[in-house]
Amino acid sequence: MSIGQRIRDKRKDLKLSRVELSRVVGISSTAMQKIEDGRTKNPKHLIKIASVLQVNPAWLQFGGNIDEETNISLNANEIELISKYRQLNEPEKKFINKCLSGLLNETFKNT
Repeated sequence: MSIGQRIRDKRKDLKLSRVELSRVVGISSTAMQKIEDGRTKNPKHLIKIASVLQVNPAWLQFGGNIDEETNISLNANEIELISKYRQLNEPEKKFINKCLSGLLNETFKNT
C-alpha cells in the first residue's frame, strides 16, 4: 500500500473529505488528490497530514506497524531527511553515503 492509499484510507476512516483535509493541511485539493493518487511520491506536508489524520508520520511513509513491529520511531527531521534522500539520483545518494561514512569515522569524531 502506498502513502497516498494510507492517507486516503485514514481520511475516509475519519469521515473527512479531500477538500477538508487539504484545507486543514494548507494545500490545494488538487495537490491532495495528486498525493492520494500516487503522483506525488514524497509529499512535503507529510508531518502535517499525519498530525491531522492522528497517525505516526512513519506509518504514512513506510506502512506496517512501525512502532511495534520494527521498533522504529522517527521524528520529523528524520522523516524529512528520508524524504529528501529518496528524491536524489544514485550518484547523489552515493555521495551522501560517503559523507555520512566520513562523519561517522573515528578520525572525524575527535576533530
